[in-house]
Amino acid sequence: MSKGSRSLAASFALAVGLALSTATDAAAADGWQAATQDSGYNNGYAKYCSYSGDQVLFDTGQGCFQPYGDWVWIRDLDANGIPVGVSWSYYPPNGGASRHGLIYNSAGKDSGWGSVNKNFVEGGTFSWQTCEVNVSAGTVYGATCSESRSRPS
Repeated sequence: MSKGSRSLAASFALAVGLALSTATDAAAADGWQAATQDSGYNNGYAKYCSYSGDQVLFDTGQGCFQPYGDWVWIRDLDANGIPVGVSWSYYPPNGGASRHGLIYNSAGKDSGWGSVNKNFVEGGTFSWQTCEVNVSAGTVYGATCSESRSRPS
């Protein structure tokens, strides 16, 4: 094998390795994820939101989906020290494997918005509800969950 062929083969192997690494990282992004504190909520794009609890008066958290860019936003509305999360599911168009996860914000009421940027195939359906969560136990406090919402991705 010539020096040029070895170099091309090494470049190809590196590209394949990076592609597999990226695919693995994207797949690992489902499940439980911590939101990154983010001040960009008012970015001019439409969002659809749900609130935990039965009445606005008692809401403990707000979770929103922004179809443009597939952003999920979450903020804590209660100083009770219990983190809030967006429990979500994504169903791709024309069938295929669904994805599921939970994005949580454990930074507390005064921290503002947290966000995670997801990557979905256009034309699918994103469903979510907002709940209080126990991050260390990996559980959702079902009695605190909002009604489920759905939007096209």
